[in-house]
Amino acid sequence: MAGGLATQVEFFEDGVSRGIATTVPYVQTRTYLFAENGVHQWIARATVDGGVVSSAPLPVTVAIPTGGLYVSTTGNDMNA
Repeated sequence: MAGGLATQVEFFEDGVSRGIATTVPYVQTRTYLFAENGVHQWIARATVDGGVVSSAPLPVTVAIPTGGLYVSTTGNDMNA
């Protein structure tokens, strides 16, 4: 699988699939509500040469105050 091209990337948040991207760039967007404040774990799983390669978990902290928005990420990137 090393050096192969990804045919798709599936994105998971807290163990729940949030979508599959099949074209470059492989991205996933998500809108959060105030009630979803907290830390969420994201993982990207790429299908490469028929096998699956997973990224390390990426913690995303959602902290939406009344009247504003703040989202931060810590840890590594989601490159699979």
